[in-house]
Amino acid sequence: MDFKEQLIELSGKIQKFRGEIVNEESAKHAFVLPFINALGYDTGVPTEVFPEFSADFGTSIADKVDYAIQKDKKPVILFECKWHGNKPLEKKDEDQLRKYFAACTDTRFGIVTDGIQYKFFSDLEKSGVMDEKPFLEFDMSQSGKVPFDDLKIFSKSVFDPGNVIEKATELKYLRGLQRTIEGEFNSPSEEFIKLLASKVYPDGKKITKSILGTFTKLTKRALTQFRTDLINEFLDVARKEADRGGAGPEPKSKGVSEPVLSPTLEEQEAFYIVKGLVCQDIPQ
Repeated sequence: MDFKEQLIELSGKIQKFRGEIVNEESAKHAFVLPFINALGYDTGVPTEVFPEFSADFGTSIADKVDYAIQKDKKPVILFECKWHGNKPLEKKDEDQLRKYFAACTDTRFGIVTDGIQYKFFSDLEKSGVMDEKPFLEFDMSQSGKVPFDDLKIFSKSVFDPGNVIEKATELKYLRGLQRTIEGEFNSPSEEFIKLLASKVYPDGKKITKSILGTFTKLTKRALTQFRTDLINEFLDVARKEADRGGAGPEPKSKGVSEPVLSPTLEEQEAFYIVKGLVCQDIPQ
């Protein structure tokens, strides 16, 4: 199986057995180690995947991170594993990884996970200091939302710290844009409303406080309508796909062969951005 197939299989395993996991050790063995294996690293070779890696500042009490993926016998990716049942990962889990990250000066990447939730960190803001926010996070139990292309850069066959830093920076700003778009959808800011108003209000006319109030109401209505149109379009496509699946493939004209087109990475990212904005309003 290739990289993507292994992760999809692991996602199915997580959905099936997550209720059987009762502690951190079982989470590591059932979910985290298979994830590391899918990236191409041999968890049975300590020079490649070192368990209980010492990450301290020379104190008498040694701190140990759960796993360190090594390159040339130096830790390049740290894994800090937790298990809180069905609860989200906590800030104290990130803070614990942050301490290990600072001690391992050769490391540029740290991951906090319970085998289901994954949060990827680097030191994009200040060298040697783990960022406050992850540049990538996802839920392995939802295979449709796993960013396979983004994850592949961490695989053993292509891993290069410089390339990953470049990608991490890109993902950081992408996440920021997604959060901003979502925020404007849910509660449009005055700056956003003024920007939209300037596009449609007659040139040269001043946008007064009264006009801004009017445009605030209109902007909210416009966004609501836009969201509704997206939902209807999304559901219409889903219905057509369901009908097509029930009735078999659509007939093709004789002698005409239509190419099967796969969505590009950009199209997939746009789809999930839109889906994230509207899915909370889709009827269950």
